[in-house]
Amino acid sequence: MGRIITFFSFLLLTIANLHAQLSDKDEKEKFKTDVKQLYQDKSYNEEKFIHYKALNIVFNREINKLLTEASDLSTRAAFATLEEENNRLTLGYSINPNSKTTSGTDYVRYIWSMGIQADIEDNFSSLSVDSEIQNDIGVFVKFTQLFRGNIGYTDKAKIKKFRDQYLLDQALAYKYDKYKESQKETDLAIKKKKSLDPTIDTEDEYNNAYTAAVKNAYNETLIEEAETITKGKYIKTLRKTWWSARVYMPISTTEYEVFKEESSPSSETKSFYPLSLEGSFSYYRKSMRIGTMQLTAFYNGFMNNSIAANILKERTFTSLPSNTPTTPVELSTQNKYIGEFDSFITHNLKGDFVYFYRDFPVGLSASFDYSFGEYEASTWKIGIPFYLKGKNDDSAISVELQWREIHEKTLSGESTHALGFSIGIPFGNYVNQ
Repeated sequence: MGRIITFFSFLLLTIANLHAQLSDKDEKEKFKTDVKQLYQDKSYNEEKFIHYKALNIVFNREINKLLTEASDLSTRAAFATLEEENNRLTLGYSINPNSKTTSGTDYVRYIWSMGIQADIEDNFSSLSVDSEIQNDIGVFVKFTQLFRGNIGYTDKAKIKKFRDQYLLDQALAYKYDKYKESQKETDLAIKKKKSLDPTIDTEDEYNNAYTAAVKNAYNETLIEEAETITKGKYIKTLRKTWWSARVYMPISTTEYEVFKEESSPSSETKSFYPLSLEGSFSYYRKSMRIGTMQLTAFYNGFMNNSIAANILKERTFTSLPSNTPTTPVELSTQNKYIGEFDSFITHNLKGDFVYFYRDFPVGLSASFDYSFGEYEASTWKIGIPFYLKGKNDDSAISVELQWREIHEKTLSGESTHALGFSIGIPFGNYVNQ
C-alpha cells in the first residue's frame, strides 16, 4: 500500500512539474511573440534586414558629430552652438510632436526645434540692459522632416540568420528569463503598493509590469541590432535625407541714428526688424570603406539694411567747443551714419560639404554662399571640423576651425579674410517617438 501511495505521489509531482514547464514554455513563447509584434510594426521592412528604428539609433549617434552651426540638425533634446563668424550664441530645444517614449530607439519622422539667439560681445550675451531688451536678441522655430533612409549590406544571409535565430529567438528567451528572475521584486513592490492603497487592482499592476518588460526587451533588441551590425561591419553604406524650414524673429526692433548730411544738426531714428526665413535639404552618407559625407543646400531670405550691409559707412567727426578758450581743450568726437537709410530683402544661396574619413575624428569642410539683391556678396569657407568624444559615442562636442574669404561686390569689390571657429554641443536625451 505504501508503495502505491509513493508511486502516485511521484506521478502527481511529475505531472505538476511537467505542467509548470509547459506553462512556462507557453509564457516564454507569448513573451517572444509580443516583442516580435512590436518589432514587426508598420515601419518594419523584412527585406531591409535592419529595423528602421535600429537604423535611427545609428544615425542619431553619427549626425550629432556634425553639429557646429545653428542651422545644423541635432537629434538631441537640447543643443547649443557658438558661431564666431557672426558672434552668435544659440540655445535650442527639440521635440517630436508624436513622442510616446523616452528610449531614443524609435524612428523619428519630425522634429520641432525652438530656442533663442543672441550676439556675443566680450564673452557675454546681454538679454537686457536697464530693463530694456537688447536689439540683438531673437527667437527661432524650426521644422525638420526626416526620411527613413536605407543601408547597403555585405552579407544579407548572415544578417538574416543573426536576426531570426539569435536576435528574435535566443536573445528574447534570455530576456524572458531575466524578466522571470525579477518577478520576486515585482511581487514585493505590488504587495507594498497594495498595503498602502487597498483599492489598487493587482491584476492591472502585473499587466503593467509585463508590458514594461516587453517594451524594454524590444528597445534592447533594437540597440543590440544596431550595435552588432555596425561594429561587426555587416553593412557597407548608410544613407539618410531630410529637409528643414526655419524662421528667426527678433524680440524687438533694431534702431539706428542716421544723419542725412554731414552738416545735419540732428539725426533721425530708423527702426529695423531683421526677420529671416531659411530652407535647407541635406543628404547624409556613411561608407564603411570611404568615410562620412554630408551635403546641404540652403536658401535664406532675410531683411537687410544699408548699415548692416556696410553700404552706409560709419564716420568719425571731431569738433571744437563753440567758445574756444585760450587754454587747451579736449576735442569732442562723434560717430555718425550719413546718407539715406534703406531696408531691403537679401537672398542667400549656400552649398555646404563635410567629410570625415572612416572613424577618424578630424575632417574637412567647405562651403560657398552667394547673396544677391540690393546687396551682393560671396563667401568661401574652408574648415577643419573635429569632434571630442565623451564617455561613449552618444556624447561628443563638435568644433570647427574656419578660414573665410568674403567678397562684397556691392562695396566696389572689397574683400576681407577671417579666421574663426564654431562649436556645437548636443545634450539631453534623444528626440524620439
